[in-house]
Amino acid sequence: MNFQKFEKYFKEDHITIYVCLIGLSIGFYALHTDFSFFNIGRNGAGSGNSIGSVSQVESDVRVRGTKNIFWQNARSDDVVAQGDSLFVGPDSSIVVKFEDGTSITIGANSLIKFKTEGNQVKLNLQYGSIKSQNLPSNLVLDDCGKSVNIESKGDADLEIGKSSECGKIQVKSKKGEVKVNNQVVTQNKDLIVAPPPTAKLMEKPLVNEALVKLESLSALDVAKLNEMKPEDVQKKIEAETKPLLPPQLIRESAKIIVDKDRVPAASWAKAENAKEYILETADNPEFNNPTVTRTPASISKIESTSDQVYYRLKSVGNNNATSEYSKTGKIDLVYPSIKLKDDKIVYDYIAKDSQDVGKPKNFNVRWNEVPNADKYVVEVANKDGDFTKAQSYTVRTPASAVKIPGQGKYQYRVSAYNKAERKISSTSKMGEIFYNRIFDMKTPVIAKAASSLQFFFQKGLGKYIWLKWMAPESKSTDKFRVEISKDQNFSNLFQSYSTNKNKVLVQENIPAGQYFWRVRAEGQEKDQVSDWSKPGFLEVNSGAL
Repeated sequence: MNFQKFEKYFKEDHITIYVCLIGLSIGFYALHTDFSFFNIGRNGAGSGNSIGSVSQVESDVRVRGTKNIFWQNARSDDVVAQGDSLFVGPDSSIVVKFEDGTSITIGANSLIKFKTEGNQVKLNLQYGSIKSQNLPSNLVLDDCGKSVNIESKGDADLEIGKSSECGKIQVKSKKGEVKVNNQVVTQNKDLIVAPPPTAKLMEKPLVNEALVKLESLSALDVAKLNEMKPEDVQKKIEAETKPLLPPQLIRESAKIIVDKDRVPAASWAKAENAKEYILETADNPEFNNPTVTRTPASISKIESTSDQVYYRLKSVGNNNATSEYSKTGKIDLVYPSIKLKDDKIVYDYIAKDSQDVGKPKNFNVRWNEVPNADKYVVEVANKDGDFTKAQSYTVRTPASAVKIPGQGKYQYRVSAYNKAERKISSTSKMGEIFYNRIFDMKTPVIAKAASSLQFFFQKGLGKYIWLKWMAPESKSTDKFRVEISKDQNFSNLFQSYSTNKNKVLVQENIPAGQYFWRVRAEGQEKDQVSDWSKPGFLEVNSGAL
């Protein structure tokens, strides 16, 4: 192509050339860097240095690294690196194990970013919840640019929660010594880190109701009163100064079967002139240590660690005036029973000899999830079925691995407990684990010629019939067992023989009819046997051909 043709081509297709040049530039850049729009690896999101790894994922959990544009699904054994972000969806959770062996569980509806500064683990919890029983001792939370230092000792068990609002980190210690910015967290009580300057009504306030700031009548409301007729003003004053009546309960007693889609709730009829209601719940009718909730609605969910919940209410009117208590309501919570998903587990161990009882082996057992269960206790009885000397396993999820020491039959059962260490479900039915010991003995084979035999006898009775088979060579085979039956399931045996040869002579009288026969190899030990051969067919006929 000469220069004039090239110049004409360039003028006509200069846009196409520019696009190609830009594409080539991006391609060369991608080859010399690790950037990619789909830079997603099996063991990490392509971020910086490793902070820890994922040890357990439940449902919808996604991870994104600093060099990724798209989120990817998190999986077990994924690396959690510097700058990675984790999103946990509804009814989901993830366990992250750090390099020092400590770990945290991130709950549903959470968003968190991981960083390290020196020897500190810095977590930016934008919203959601964290639980841990062995929290890193050098943990720092980033709350909208402000650092919150959390110190724990030993096996401290704590929960951390935060809404999307700054200054709303809540820390609760269930066990052990925990400090937040050098402030001790009292067990089973929430501590709010850096609360906002003005108190607000919350669905479940963590402050005493007397501390809530009360606002006086606004100038706008005063102006409205001045515009009203005197008789209307009088009616309004009478209505607002009329003593408040307590709410009327819809039901004073109820029994609720708790499941994932149904949670207990208190309901009541709206009281006249009530602006909102104060709801007290407790696990005792004396209302010792009640949980107090303020709500404008006439129904409220109830969270309880007991199988019985008592509740009562007050109406709240103008100027924070309150009524007397309502009648006491009671809710009996009925939790579903535990149903084992693996009620019978069978494992066959091929033994080398009669002294080989098998090595200890782990078996995975599973069951249905119980609502409000904080933990499950799995008990495994010994070979005699004695649960007084049972092995015990405590787990947080509806699954566990149990260790069986060797050959034999074992039973196990499961119970659910809530956070108050109270049993909330009936103990499951007994599950069974069969750790069978079998021997590597070869199965005899009935030859094709002997697999279907027909005999004719004039008197209608058969006698002196040879049954033969091929016996594979095996040092452990001591003898053979032969069975003759009227049915193919061998539930109705006609005759059984034991012989050390690979044939047997039937000397008994056999009435005319159809029969099935089979053979197996046996060793010196009682349970040292091979599988049964495929059945052979035997027919005895009356009369000559």
